[in-house]
Amino acid sequence: MIEHVYLTAPFRHEIRDIEDSRFACVTHAAGKLWQDGSMAFSPITHEFHKRTHGYLNEVSYATHLRFNKKILRQCEKLIVLKLPELAKSKGVAIEISCARENSILILRVEPEELVPDFVLNKLHYLYEKHKPHKKGQH
Repeated sequence: MIEHVYLTAPFRHEIRDIEDSRFACVTHAAGKLWQDGSMAFSPITHEFHKRTHGYLNEVSYATHLRFNKKILRQCEKLIVLKLPELAKSKGVAIEISCARENSILILRVEPEELVPDFVLNKLHYLYEKHKPHKKGQH
């Protein structure tokens, strides 16, 4: 039997390069899951280019959420990719809550298990580059 999984991770960020890098991480993870035999749905991967090309400007967050929750309820498993700032993600928290309400197995996965090093290294570099400096440091 083919397993249907829903893949989530923190996405939104005030720095666009970090958002782009998170997209790359999640998309690589989804690809790896497919390669390993799971049919993985990632709303970030599914919606990113439509949003960046302006096709989703008129679609509300509530509409996205309804759509994504409907797909999540059809999955056997929710995989949470543990990218930096996971605890801050409201979207991931909502998806975890939905999975719990629907008795869907939740797995928290280290990104190193699914994402190539070169992709993760770029994300870590961007976090380091944009880290706030303490007073007196340059």
